[in-house]
Amino acid sequence: KCQQLCIDSDSQIDKSSSPVTEDRDGVSMLSVHESLRSESVTNPLLVTFLPEVVLVNIMEYLSLKDRYHLSVTCKLFYELFSHPHLWRIAHISLYAEGNYQQTSLHRWRLKAIMHTTMGEIVRRFSYLFQHLSLEMFHHVQPFDDSCRQMLEDLNKDCRLESLSIRLGALAPNDKDVQRASARTNNFNDLPLVVGLILKAVRLKRLSIISWPLHDLVEHKM
Repeated sequence: KCQQLCIDSDSQIDKSSSPVTEDRDGVSMLSVHESLRSESVTNPLLVTFLPEVVLVNIMEYLSLKDRYHLSVTCKLFYELFSHPHLWRIAHISLYAEGNYQQTSLHRWRLKAIMHTTMGEIVRRFSYLFQHLSLEMFHHVQPFDDSCRQMLEDLNKDCRLESLSIRLGALAPNDKDVQRASARTNNFNDLPLVVGLILKAVRLKRLSIISWPLHDLVEHKM
């Protein structure tokens, strides 16, 4: 039932009437909304005829992508997209960009609907998060500007009650992989992750599934 914040990066979403951007087509959206409301008077089978609490419960079972698409259909769902109940549980995933067969620098980036849109979603709704799962795949790399900003926003007004962290690859038994991990790991940005724990004054449950711990001296040999 976790509300997924990680959406395939190739998902195509029209941002023109997004709930996280300015309403540039408010008149047409309002017209659609009023039309639906007007029709609902004579047609109680329309979904918009349902009470708000029922609509919110329905939206709770949708993925973020589906909720996002629904929110641009009319003003009613546009407004319900921001309902606090829908943002209690969140899952955020980041992945390292690049090919580990090469020596180029890899950076974490948001795996999301669209890069800028996801950052805006976190900025607007992260204060409503109560249960967060943060997952970072592969080895820990320097965060790019968008990821760093996202983590800074998560640190603001943090109201988390439970936090689950899977940070970097689990420690393997393969010595070659361990040495490669030690060479590529980056620890400079980790305080942004630790800050989620330190600033979550309401935190009741903490689960650290994996954390990047490596003996750098040993792996230099």
